[in-house]
Amino acid sequence: EAVASQITYNQPRIPLISNVTGAIAPESIATASYWVNHVRQPVKFAQSMETLQQQGYDVFLEIGSKPILLGMGRQCLPEDVGVWLPSLRPGQGDWQQMLHSLAQLYVRGVKVDWLGFDRNYVRSKVVLPTYPFQRQRYWIDSEFGQFHDTKLNNSPDLKARYHLFTLSAESEPLLASLVHQTIKQITNRDGKTLEKLCYRANLANSHADYRFATVSASCSQLEEDLKYYLSGDTRGRVAINKITDHEPKIAFAYTGHGSQYWGMGRELYDTQPTFRKAFDHCNSLFSQFLDKSLVEVLYTSTKDAFDIDQTSYVQPALFALQYALTELWKSWGIQPSLVLGTSIGEYAAAVTAGAFSLEDGCRFISALGQLTQSLPKDWQTLGISGASEEKVAEVIHPFTPKVVHISKGGCKNMITGDPKVVASIASQLTEQGFDTRYLQAPYGFHSYRVEPILPDLEKTASKLNYTNPKINFVSTVSGEVSLSVATPEYWLKNARLPVELSTAIKTCLSLGYKTFIEIGPKGVVSGVGSTCVPEDYQEEAIWLPSLRENMSNWKQLLQCWAWLYVTGATLNWEVLYEGYELQNDGTTTFQSPIIDALCQGKIDRVARELTSAGDFLPEEERLFPKLLQRLFDKHQLQKEALVSQTTQEDWFYELAWKPLTSMQESSTPESDTGQWLIFADQEGVGQQLATELEQQGKTSILVYRGEACEQISVKQWRLRLGEPADYLQVFQTLADGQIWQGVVHLWSLDSKEPVELTVSSLQESQQLGCGSVLHLVQALNQLAESQSSPGLWLITQGSFAVEKQSNLVQVQQSPLWGLGRVITLEYPELNCRLLDLDLNEGVISNTQVLVKEMLRPDGENQLAYRQAQRYGARLKQFWDPTGEDTLPVKETGSYLITGGLGALGLEVAQWLVEKGAQHLVLTSRREPNQEAQKVLDQMHHKGINIKVVPGDVAQSEDVERLLAESQRSMPSLRGIIHAAGVLDDGMLMQQSWNRFEKVMLPKVAGSWNLHQLSKHLPLDFFVCFSSVASLLGSPGQGNYAAANAFMDALAHYRRGIGLPGLSINWGPIADGGMASRLESQHLSRMKAQGITPITPDQGLQALAKLLGQKATQVGVLPINWSQFLEQLSGGIKMPLLEAFSLAQPTLKPKHYGLLERLEGSKESVRQNILVSHLQTEVAQVLKMTAFQIDVQQPLNTMGLDSLMAVELRNRVQSDLGVDVPIVKFIEDISIVGLATEVNGQLTQIDITQTVEQENNEQTLLSNAKDSDVIEGEL
Repeated sequence: EAVASQITYNQPRIPLISNVTGAIAPESIATASYWVNHVRQPVKFAQSMETLQQQGYDVFLEIGSKPILLGMGRQCLPEDVGVWLPSLRPGQGDWQQMLHSLAQLYVRGVKVDWLGFDRNYVRSKVVLPTYPFQRQRYWIDSEFGQFHDTKLNNSPDLKARYHLFTLSAESEPLLASLVHQTIKQITNRDGKTLEKLCYRANLANSHADYRFATVSASCSQLEEDLKYYLSGDTRGRVAINKITDHEPKIAFAYTGHGSQYWGMGRELYDTQPTFRKAFDHCNSLFSQFLDKSLVEVLYTSTKDAFDIDQTSYVQPALFALQYALTELWKSWGIQPSLVLGTSIGEYAAAVTAGAFSLEDGCRFISALGQLTQSLPKDWQTLGISGASEEKVAEVIHPFTPKVVHISKGGCKNMITGDPKVVASIASQLTEQGFDTRYLQAPYGFHSYRVEPILPDLEKTASKLNYTNPKINFVSTVSGEVSLSVATPEYWLKNARLPVELSTAIKTCLSLGYKTFIEIGPKGVVSGVGSTCVPEDYQEEAIWLPSLRENMSNWKQLLQCWAWLYVTGATLNWEVLYEGYELQNDGTTTFQSPIIDALCQGKIDRVARELTSAGDFLPEEERLFPKLLQRLFDKHQLQKEALVSQTTQEDWFYELAWKPLTSMQESSTPESDTGQWLIFADQEGVGQQLATELEQQGKTSILVYRGEACEQISVKQWRLRLGEPADYLQVFQTLADGQIWQGVVHLWSLDSKEPVELTVSSLQESQQLGCGSVLHLVQALNQLAESQSSPGLWLITQGSFAVEKQSNLVQVQQSPLWGLGRVITLEYPELNCRLLDLDLNEGVISNTQVLVKEMLRPDGENQLAYRQAQRYGARLKQFWDPTGEDTLPVKETGSYLITGGLGALGLEVAQWLVEKGAQHLVLTSRREPNQEAQKVLDQMHHKGINIKVVPGDVAQSEDVERLLAESQRSMPSLRGIIHAAGVLDDGMLMQQSWNRFEKVMLPKVAGSWNLHQLSKHLPLDFFVCFSSVASLLGSPGQGNYAAANAFMDALAHYRRGIGLPGLSINWGPIADGGMASRLESQHLSRMKAQGITPITPDQGLQALAKLLGQKATQVGVLPINWSQFLEQLSGGIKMPLLEAFSLAQPTLKPKHYGLLERLEGSKESVRQNILVSHLQTEVAQVLKMTAFQIDVQQPLNTMGLDSLMAVELRNRVQSDLGVDVPIVKFIEDISIVGLATEVNGQLTQIDITQTVEQENNEQTLLSNAKDSDVIEGEL
């Protein structure tokens, strides 16, 4: 302290973050006591880093001998924040490291003094070429914290440095669809194009209720923000909201003395004509009272010449800034209907409210500034954070009147008084854990210290011309709406009495004001005000500072625009872009999904949209297809030319869990009739469910597993797990005279925990879940002829990693979800719902969840519950901004590939070699064929150590032998890629459990064996080649989807126990993948559905990207979603694809003309019309011509397989609005038989509609008669 007292101190000339406080350095940094505290107090480094981030700093250059702080800094901030540059680094040449960091700064736009850089020592070391651009990169981004001292009017047009980009849509899925489209449109565009894209997006925007807004400086940043939105992590950079109030009430909050700094508002003065005009007007009015121009004081003088305590200039400058900001906001369409101000901020607020004129305001604030200047400057003001008003009053009470409580702002308060007393109070509060900060306000404002100037202030105040405020004026003197502001007495109280900010804000909230725009140079009122908001308003109140110190003025204002936009405020976009020179350069405008559909020639879809959008006559609707087709032909719009080329990142998807609202007890049950069939577990959930249903007035039958098929009691049955005939017998017996509301499958809950699993028990679990459900579905479909299909509920518990659950994933139950997704596609009439219960909840609470979902189902069909929160499964685009480019492939490690002798396995092996691997272990159930041997020989010739070990990974003994042999002759195993698999496709009606097991063994038992026997090894990666079938479902691939769903869960399970795990849900891979084993017609069908097969090269590129990212499960699928969704049967609901679905119109048949012909035809003619139409449809599915089709021949003898049957069924449903059970197509049905089935359904629809119409007419007639009676009595 003795040494520190001898130092001459100055206030910092640039922002300095204090490690003592963790905030911007207080003025006390220029005192000896601060530096004593610097030695004594702990270092608040984490808080300091957070402050830097909040201030907009993202480039950190460490000044020191080695990068110590950078490592600490990375741990304090989010992973993707910050560029970290060391000056020196041990083991690296000093000059080399300096050049590297200098290069990083240069490419980020930092000004480099090349002439100074190229002198003396440097010239002798490096010859630097001189390029024109070296002289052009002059301006440092103002966010780096340095304002440029140049002549006025000579600064660059910073208006174009940041741009606001907005999107809106009628629903959340539509908004996501527009974001996807936008990402494709902005790829590889420069900053100039960004300006025009934002301009067109904002002016062409329909401004619907679901809104997105962000502020960007480049196309790459905009693209990054859009991807953050899709990932659900906005990082605070994106504003999103659903509009609930299209005209929110807006309040302007004016900042008081102490918020000022040199250069405040300079960027706006240079670039915004409205701001400049208003500021200059004030400046001219002040010229009669001041010796200096405010422009000179704030902008053209040096920073050192700016005296922050010179109130005769500072207070008029603050007033002029606030008036100019107000006029700027008004020009943009933002008109306040309420104002409030703190301290001298009330003067500008009074002008805005119309309490007195601008001229009077300038005269008044000038007098106040000069009078304040005459007061003694020997008091100290202290800001206190964290302490309540009552706590502050308690602490200062013993020191009254030497200290005064001058501002009351909830847990942010200010006191002023004798410096020694204030210092003592500050020390006391700091010891109690409260934050304190000295402020630049030495005059004792809002205390008895101002009483000497009040008489002179009253003289000026009495000369003003007052009128009552034209908008609400909430006083921070009284805390209430005030009219006394239009009196001289009020302004004496403003100077003398404390600021009641917290009371004033509560008054604003009670009046319905929740959006506050701070009018001032800093976010002072916003920081205090947000702490005053009661808990009930915390999520609704929005605070928007117009400016922030050390941040681009324009960027901050645009961020306010973004939040105003998403809250529903009306903004004047034309004025925002006034003065922009935006020429038409042919840039693609942003189109709605319907316009996009028209551009792709989807005439029928657009016609349906038009029909559902308005009240058109039938004859008008019939013209839509022809008119739209002519429009399409006229402009020669080709789908291939309009669909943007997607980048590979666009192919990446992941499964997410969206929080949903809980089921409401008051909602109407789906049906009051019908029994429930419960496949009951051994843990008691089924029994409790039956009890709960009985209490609800429902009846149920329990089915248990047993050694024989038998009825135990009136409401209980047993059947054998693996006997399909038993399931059919139970259904046939119970179906007699009964209506079934639903079937609930709970048997999966009896499977063993993962820690107890063996391969044998794992196989038993699969038969318990997938095996029993396979037989159950087959039995239900055989009964489809006799009665309507009941709903199907498949229940698991803990089979997904939802949010941040502590439990390990129950991998043994997960295959049921893969099978369930296929059931949804193959048998939509079953309305299959998947529900994953919370592993931490008991039988009763889980049963209550089940009852709510079963009796009051909504459109969700893939659900999970965690801690009583309801979640719905959603597919979303995957993007990891923290991913690394380096691959975890080492020359010193060995790598195992299962299925290694197949075409895909060999492709992966060669790729690993290209990436540096020298030691490979390939395993397969068969010996290498001639082609495989040729590839192996080529790698041998390159010096690669390859070991081929025959074996079956589904057998644990083979895996043990495989790993043992590789460890004896190879370096340590560092990575496993499990690519083994087999196909045995077929509709579930055609499947058997043996066929299921054949497909599931290599995936389920194989991956489990690899996991169990390698979990002690230091693996860098463990990759399972899964399929998109487990994510989306795939008709005819129930076994394959179930098998791959297990590997998906295994990856999450491994992550949960700290091991590497990645499951890749591949789309069809051509030339070597499973897709290559399909017939060409199947591949054509995939393409028709919008799915493009992945080439091996593309697949390996994707694998490289995913290995470098922190992914657990990622789908890789090149797909056109609108085309894919069009192929689905109208009866299929997939909330899973919510983000990619276009707005779904009311389902209407596709062929209007066909239905009209059918309605007006006789029965025999109607049959012939249907036969002719179906003959054409079958020909298209079979890739034949219509005359080759025999309408009497069974379809399954003409080559109609299960996948084709699904496609044909979807076509019939879409064209004619009828749903033919899939079992009909698999049986020996001909086109004639199919026409008869369709005709019967259409006839039944006609009858139903006729009955409904007659009932409606009868009701109307009855009502009319009742009215006549009432009228007669009257």
